[in-house]
Amino acid sequence: MKKLILLIIITITIGSTNTNAQSAHKKRVKEYEEKVLTSYNDSDINAAVSYAKEALSNGYKSPIFYNVIVRSIAISNPVEGEKMLIKALTEYPKEPAFGKIMASFCLVEGNIGATYKKLAKAFADHPQNAILGDYAASYANKLGNIGAALEIYKKMLDSDANNFNALLYSSILIFNRTVPIYNEIKDKKGTAQYTCKIQEIVTKYKEVKSLLERAHEIDPDNEDVNKELKSINKCLSCLNPSNSEASDESANNVHTPKKRCKLYIDNSTGEELNLALQVEINGKRETKYWYTFKPWEKSYMFYVSNERIYYYAKTSTHKWSGKDALMDIDGSGKGLIRKIISEEKMDNGVYTLTLKIPKE
Repeated sequence: MKKLILLIIITITIGSTNTNAQSAHKKRVKEYEEKVLTSYNDSDINAAVSYAKEALSNGYKSPIFYNVIVRSIAISNPVEGEKMLIKALTEYPKEPAFGKIMASFCLVEGNIGATYKKLAKAFADHPQNAILGDYAASYANKLGNIGAALEIYKKMLDSDANNFNALLYSSILIFNRTVPIYNEIKDKKGTAQYTCKIQEIVTKYKEVKSLLERAHEIDPDNEDVNKELKSINKCLSCLNPSNSEASDESANNVHTPKKRCKLYIDNSTGEELNLALQVEINGKRETKYWYTFKPWEKSYMFYVSNERIYYYAKTSTHKWSGKDALMDIDGSGKGLIRKIISEEKMDNGVYTLTLKIPKE
């Protein structure tokens, strides 16, 4: 019995110590961030860089520290700047600011082809960075290499199925590629060529519609998405007149407002966090996993259009599971926690799911 009591006391003490250490670490990071930003805003760049380097050398990490260092040496020493930037992207692979800076390193003035090659390599090296993907796809498109642009958008969607730009722009590229094929055979109904090609065209148009519907779920009020949805619905109704009434109704309803809010995840565990979600999209609950978050990282996920979300999460020392729902992940069932989003948050607001390791 004494051994059992001693074991419990030791376990509680270690848990409490870990929590206190995490809290102290987070506080120290914030202190360094304040010093860096204050110096930077006062135009004391040398001091800002000095604080940032000191923080990193002492094991305190933040995208702010890397950002200041990279920006300070990017012009005077681009080679060292790029090395530091690669470290930053390794530590924070999704950080938009680092993607923009890396894209600037890739620009070759007056040479679109060379710029594209550098951007494509940078995105291949850092496939989680959506900004780099946007730049690489854009330059592939400028070169007329639509296949390469679509492949980049596909990789972006493999990394993040809710990447709005990849959904919208890939749908437009696929549509633009398909229209000439249809124009070539539209006056040849009843011929073998028409029969051979028309199913391929319908399949492509349906793929376009699916991509646009996913984009519409993320941003229902986006004018470009709504315009493209109306266009593709009309195209499909022309190819299949029996569905014209349904297609017209679908096209006319794309502006229907829905209660929704932006979902953010705040990893306040001090550890790397893996998260699985179930959310409602187009009336169906979809499972999305695994999302990985760095210690103290806060990230926007996507719009949710239902007041309930379900999640399962884990770090190296703790897991969050419940009995509100069950889903299969990596071949085993995981119990989910249900979270109710309040009515006011669903009204074009913001909801943040914060995960902390509970105190013992």
